[in-house]
Amino acid sequence: MTRINWLLILLISSWYPAKDTKDTLQSWIAGFSQLANPTYSEDGRWVAVRKRYDLTQDTLLLVNTKEPEISVGSIDFNGETTFIKNGILVFGKSKAEFWNLKTNERKRYDPVKMANPLPETGRYTILEKNANLDVYDSDGKIVHHLQEVQEFPVSDKKGKLYVYRKNNKGYDIIDLSGKVMKVLRSTKNTVRKMELSNSAKYLVVDEIDESTSQSQIVLINTRSGKADTLPEITAGKDDYYKITEIQEGKAILVSLHSLQKPDLTLADIWYGTDENLKTRKTGVTKNRYWLWKSDISKVQELPTDIYPVFTSINSERYFLAFHPTKGHNYLSEEPQLRNVQVYDVLLNSYCKIEDLKGVNYGSTELICSYDGKYLLGSEDGIKWSLFEISSLRKNTITKTGLKNPVFTVDGRYIFFESPDDLWRYEIETEKLTALKIAPGRSTRIMNAGKSKIADKWNFSVNTIDNTKPLLIEVLDQYTTRTAYFIWMEGKKRKL
Repeated sequence: MTRINWLLILLISSWYPAKDTKDTLQSWIAGFSQLANPTYSEDGRWVAVRKRYDLTQDTLLLVNTKEPEISVGSIDFNGETTFIKNGILVFGKSKAEFWNLKTNERKRYDPVKMANPLPETGRYTILEKNANLDVYDSDGKIVHHLQEVQEFPVSDKKGKLYVYRKNNKGYDIIDLSGKVMKVLRSTKNTVRKMELSNSAKYLVVDEIDESTSQSQIVLINTRSGKADTLPEITAGKDDYYKITEIQEGKAILVSLHSLQKPDLTLADIWYGTDENLKTRKTGVTKNRYWLWKSDISKVQELPTDIYPVFTSINSERYFLAFHPTKGHNYLSEEPQLRNVQVYDVLLNSYCKIEDLKGVNYGSTELICSYDGKYLLGSEDGIKWSLFEISSLRKNTITKTGLKNPVFTVDGRYIFFESPDDLWRYEIETEKLTALKIAPGRSTRIMNAGKSKIADKWNFSVNTIDNTKPLLIEVLDQYTTRTAYFIWMEGKKRKL
């Protein structure tokens, strides 16, 4: 808010009595509101939109698209918003509300620890502060009830829901996704952590083995219930795992990270040419990596004797290998990646790729295709280069200003946001085309999927399903007005 606006607030505050001041300020600030973050129901009938102010964002408006002139009502707190069958669930600030749009009945839950939407099954869950968990259908009836739930439920926020709790002998891992509760695993081991893979095909359970007191990983197939224990991968008390799923469960990369703290009691000399000065104080993290393939349930350790870091590029055969601070000169806050190698698991060989920089960020960024065949990066921090991973054949897209690339699921196209329209690149013909959705205006794809595949680097799998419409946000940078468009197969419609 500008300085002039603040002066107006102070002037109003001094002119009106206390009660009138509050009412007047609320009315005055409302004049500076704008609508943002639209969320649509699956059938397109309903849209929920935030009424945002300069200082806060406190009201959710609900609109029937058949009668869009007047909102049908509002919810008076900010939070995560999801349409579920014939209703809408909002969760935030330790409270939740489900609004049945068919009967117009509302149910408020306060206080709560967590609310999980399950739109594919027409359900939602409420975890109370006392660790009781209830699963509701869209009519507000309880489908499942559990007590003494450990930690938060694990969910894909679509239709899958899993919890774990103590039993008389150890722990039960329970599937609450269906009509009947199903125990997937009972173990005497202590369950330390549980997470769901991005595809929701696997539950990844970190257990403390009862006999050895070491941490071990168990992969549970959520469809078949089959559990695979990975005995080769064990960890100490302070070590931690990271799980990266490859092509929706074809393979899983498991990384184990062990921090070796420095001996600060000894005198040490620091040199400005040291590429990783930070580790002198914080210590060095030793990494180990294993590749697990679902079709053969085999674990293979990746070699770290030459390059200490491996990351997934969404391929079950190829991985990136590099020194994360190689050649870092501290002219930028984060190091740019140099001497990056593509490692071939099958041939146990390396092949150098170009030094890589960031376009949207100060550090290197890489965008991977859904099928694991292509890699998009930048050699100069300005233009994008497309690499075919198996051959490392490269094609540089010469146009500048292209941002936030997204691959189509079928691997045919890459869409780019930009300050001037939305652009599409056809991989086979190497042709870049402006889609004429908003010439001269800034664009943003609202319904793109982004799956991060490396914690410390801007590496991700960015995808859109080209069989479904794109939702595009368009910003006029001169008037600061925002509009939304639906685009599909060359046709656009303004919302």
